[in-house]
Amino acid sequence: MNDLKIISQEANNLFRESFAECCRIRDEISALSDDTNNRSAIAKKNIMDSAQLSGQIIKALDSGSLLLALIGLRSLTENCINTKYTFAHPKKEREQLDWANQVCDDYFKRGNDPRALKSLLNEKNIKKRAKEVGLEELYEKDFASLCTYSHMQIQTAILNNQKYIEDFTRNAYVAVLTHLHNIRNMVQEHYNIKGWEKHSNRIVGFGDKYHSD
Repeated sequence: MNDLKIISQEANNLFRESFAECCRIRDEISALSDDTNNRSAIAKKNIMDSAQLSGQIIKALDSGSLLLALIGLRSLTENCINTKYTFAHPKKEREQLDWANQVCDDYFKRGNDPRALKSLLNEKNIKKRAKEVGLEELYEKDFASLCTYSHMQIQTAILNNQKYIEDFTRNAYVAVLTHLHNIRNMVQEHYNIKGWEKHSNRIVGFGDKYHSD
């Protein structure tokens, strides 16, 4: 458990850096004059919502609330897939601006319609969106398994095992910082905003150091 305290300290330090970067990118997007309202709003929403959720997941991990953290991590993983689908779609490079505007319009239309299925985007479910942008492994290995905890299925019983608790907690710290980093990177690259390379290297190093199979 002492190892988890060290990981927690490093994770919190990296999160503070990440949060500052998210705020910087949000402000730079706001300063752009050639943007459309919906695209700008969704870009900033995806970054700042992810930052807020990441901070709360880390607090849950710090306090030993692993189940709560895993439920939050499921939403963060979904937002990572959605951000790539919207702002970094590998099959839409030539039409990326028009594509992003179209998807962001659907975000608003779906969000403002109380009867619309919120799990869909452009009439596609999360599995299809992940496959379309090359994130099948993230969906199958991470998102699908995290659904176990948000849906309170029988596998949640393994969280009573101390070995699983420590491994899951360690990997959750890595996952939350990695997803937040990727979400931020995809949006800043979409807007041609320069990133902070040293911070990116520290995030990668944190994952290499602490992730366990």
